[in-house]
Amino acid sequence: MNGDTLQVETKDGMLPNLRPRTGPLLAGLAIAALLLAQVVAVWPFTVDDAYITLRYARQLAAGHGPVYQPGTPPAEGYSTFLWMALLSLPHLLRLDAVLIAKGIGVLATMALLALVAWWGARIVGQEASGAADAPTRAHVGAPGAAAAVAAIALASYPASAVHAVSGMESALFALLLLGFLVLCAEATRDPEGRRAAWLGPAALAVGLTRPEGNLAAVLALTVTVALVAR
Repeated sequence: MNGDTLQVETKDGMLPNLRPRTGPLLAGLAIAALLLAQVVAVWPFTVDDAYITLRYARQLAAGHGPVYQPGTPPAEGYSTFLWMALLSLPHLLRLDAVLIAKGIGVLATMALLALVAWWGARIVGQEASGAADAPTRAHVGAPGAAAAVAAIALASYPASAVHAVSGMESALFALLLLGFLVLCAEATRDPEGRRAAWLGPAALAVGLTRPEGNLAAVLALTVTVALVAR
């Protein structure tokens, strides 16, 4: 076996078998099914705070601005500007805003699941490639196993499904925050600085999604700049 290409023996020698390996795909589908089963079980649940944000979004879509009641002074009764602005779109399109909020949450959680698996595999793969000898590389473990463990841990955690269908920005914030941290980590290994150009927009998205995201972005950027300087 060479990489992801299987070798088959014929009378003319070893030839590559181009049939794709289905193991990782089936494992990924099984883990996704585990998460979706929990999502279906808790689908009716919606946090009451979500309706507050949706009301602000409805007023914004109606042209009244981000207010709870038309004609009243603006008051920031929502905790997430990006989520509120995003949920104004289904109101503009006359769609079910609650359903859209839940759908975005589920999609964000599935994307988070994929990102967690990818980063887990990448971290273990980098440690294994940097090992000096074969026994050390074997001790580090396989990237695929790391990806599976990380993904299963997230998919089997009941709160993952609850946050996905809550109607709030929790799943989107988790995805943006982890994506930003991954970007910071990758920027420290990018000698050409191409990934660094995305740090600013990514930090802004994190901060607009949750207020505490600004603190997380500042701390992560500080560490990233220090590591790049070294």
